[in-house]
Amino acid sequence: MRYILFFMLVWAIPAVAEPVKVWKKEVPFAPFQNEHLKLLSVTQLEADSSDFGGLSALLKKEGQLLAVSDRAHLFQFNPDMSLVDIVPLLEKNDDELDGDHRVDSESLADAGDGLIYVSFERDDRIVPYNLAGYVMGKELPLPKEVYDLPFNDGLEAVEVSSDGRLVIVAEGPKDAPSTFLWVQDEAKEWQAYKLPLSDGFRPTGLTRLPDDERMVLLERFYRPLQGVAIRLSVLNVETGQREKVLATLRSPTPLDNFEGIIAEKNEKERRF
Repeated sequence: MRYILFFMLVWAIPAVAEPVKVWKKEVPFAPFQNEHLKLLSVTQLEADSSDFGGLSALLKKEGQLLAVSDRAHLFQFNPDMSLVDIVPLLEKNDDELDGDHRVDSESLADAGDGLIYVSFERDDRIVPYNLAGYVMGKELPLPKEVYDLPFNDGLEAVEVSSDGRLVIVAEGPKDAPSTFLWVQDEAKEWQAYKLPLSDGFRPTGLTRLPDDERMVLLERFYRPLQGVAIRLSVLNVETGQREKVLATLRSPTPLDNFEGIIAEKNEKERRF
């Protein structure tokens, strides 16, 4: 089966307005295609808001594109992505999140019933929110290994299986040989796996394939003298193993600090 890929590049222009007008620009790119994946487009987004940018996760929920930034803002795009509502995520007491250790939101997952899960790094936690940014329940119990993770190398990606079990991936220390992958079992107990890492890539996003229990892991590579690269791999979360690498993309493909991924399916293909 062939997969189709498109990227979104995000660039912020300072100003304030809500709902925020978004401009889209198609970015030229060198063709990329292999047996698994074809690059379709690269789109840059610009908006008149100082809060726009820094997107660390993407989610398609009930047909609407959602995103979260690493400064604890939830983005709700209209269908053609020409407008976006930007909502701050709050504490349980409805105060604004404050301090780098509290605002570092990294991932989104569908919690059902109109709710989302947001995972945070540094002060590692997974919190249920509604789309207005209010906390809608207790923080989820986390695997015991989470509390021993380095300060800025913690929870990086969260996804939900078709039967409602959570899957979590840690970013892991730089140049580590492996990182943690946790999967809930049917009793909602955490099963821990060691996910091998290689070639300087570290996890940044996770998405479940449509009509499939397998997931696709997004990993990022960055070195100042070598630039940015991304890798997409299929994970079997029942075994905690990487099944295969779909693609590794580098320059001249226009890449950035990609941290979010979603998978969709139409009658012909799957799209990321």
